Amino acid sequence: ALDAPQSAIRNPKSEISLIPALALAFLREGRAAEGRLWLLLRHLDEVGRGWVSKQTAVAHLADPTSPLCLYHERYLRLLLARGDGVFWQWTAGTDGRIWLYRPERVAGALGVERLDGRRVALPLADLLASLTVVKAHFYASFHSARARGGTDGSMEETNSGPSGPPISRAALAELSGVSRQTQRRYEVQAG
Repeated sequence: ALDAPQSAIRNPKSEISLIPALALAFLREGRAAEGRLWLLLRHLDEVGRGWVSKQTAVAHLADPTSPLCLYHERYLRLLLARGDGVFWQWTAGTDGRIWLYRPERVAGALGVERLDGRRVALPLADLLASLTVVKAHFYASFHSARARGGTDGSMEETNSGPSGPPISRAALAELSGVSRQTQRRYEVQAG
């Protein structure tokens, strides 16, 4: 039987917790599409079991009547195959399970040496937008985390302003793998 969709899953105004270091790794490693799917699958796993059935994933992410519909079933299968071993372990078949990896394991697979505790809230509606918009928000999450003083969301005023010390575009390009021109475009797109 399909898991019954909860109101938080259906509500496109809900938010997803995003670790900026992971978001930059998604961009740097060219894994933004799989990273977005991993975040959506974690969102579908409201109970926190650590897995989502393939049937549930298809029902929510590939059914045109679902508010979370984002993929065709064939493309969803392709992304599941591409992310297998990095973001999840996928048991193929119609009754298969997608065992979701913890953020620490995903970080290790993507070469992230350190995950700090700072997280940003990414609106679900932005995660359901085009992949270009999602990449812009992944990039912007780094700046959002720099603007926050801690996990409580309070702003930290420093001598260099609320965003912390300045960072060069070259340093950002090294962290994210995003060219200077694309950085400017993402900043405009994500606001």
